[in-house]
Amino acid sequence: PTRRHSHDVLSDRTSPDIATPAASPPPELAFVEGLRDALVILDAEWRVTFLNARARSAVATHGLAPGSMIGRSIWTALPSLERSAAADELRRVRGGGGPAHFDFRDDSQRRWFEIVAMVVGELLAVYWRDVTEVRRAEAARDASEAEMLSAHRRLEELVAGAPLAIMVLDNLANVIMWNPAAEEMFQWTSAEVLGKMLPTLPEDETATFETLRARELAAEPIRSLSARRRRKDGTILDVQISTAPLRDRDDTVVGVIGMIADVSEQRRLEVQLRTAQKMEAVGL
Repeated sequence: PTRRHSHDVLSDRTSPDIATPAASPPPELAFVEGLRDALVILDAEWRVTFLNARARSAVATHGLAPGSMIGRSIWTALPSLERSAAADELRRVRGGGGPAHFDFRDDSQRRWFEIVAMVVGELLAVYWRDVTEVRRAEAARDASEAEMLSAHRRLEELVAGAPLAIMVLDNLANVIMWNPAAEEMFQWTSAEVLGKMLPTLPEDETATFETLRARELAAEPIRSLSARRRRKDGTILDVQISTAPLRDRDDTVVGVIGMIADVSEQRRLEVQLRTAQKMEAVGL
């Protein structure tokens, strides 16, 4: 089985020797000469016996003459490698521990390398590639996801403690968040509505709701829209609705958060007041 780890090691900075042309690879190694991964082959005494084209280019970039490495111990050519945890992995592989797959971090260069090592007969084959940009992208994605998770948790805390009914719908109007105030107002528990279509819509509000959804999906915030919604027991409530779009990291609208206030009592009092005013106007 392979293993993957992170190791820190300092790069060697030796003055480059006068570069000598690398000898042509033996016929049996010609097929690895053009690999996209760098390859170094070590004998039983840890001496470098072969570097493919990508490996020669890599070591030359870091101030080492590829030709001068052939026949030298890898520990002599790269003294700091011998003191690293990566060397322990190579020794484990050489000692019969099976192939290894691990990350090698060079702090002096701030670079990441992915390494695969395996025994082939009496030789140790070590492949590596620079994966710095991939690791940086992964770190940025992890940081972004952690930030989004933290924001989601803060939103959940805010929603749970809000006095207004708050719900979050996806783009198909499925409920993905339903706070305690919504449970109290509409009588459906969160367990009854999560993952399902919004259940509070009266039949005669369907057209208005579709118009509202189109505005929401176009990222238009809605403020204090008067509407009617249905409770579980069938009671129709007069409500005011305010919504805002929810976006993903690409700024695409992926849902909407809505806040609903029950204004039924306010509407009832307004009707009573208008009725009283009309009666007063006619002298009753």
